[in-house]
Amino acid sequence: MAEQIEEHWREESKELLLMVNKLQEENWKLVLAAEKRKSPEEVDESPVADVDMAIMHRLRSMVD
Repeated sequence: MAEQIEEHWREESKELLLMVNKLQEENWKLVLAAEKRKSPEEVDESPVADVDMAIMHRLRSMVD
């Protein structure tokens, strides 16, 4: 019984990580699209990438 619960948890964790990856990819595409619409003097280095990486590291550590 405990093995089934653990296996289910692992599968769910993998699914959630895939979902997070897809959402981050979509977010990145939206950020790039938004930056393309800005004038050149408004475009800055994207702090979103740093935040995304921090979230990714935290999620991976939770799954591990």
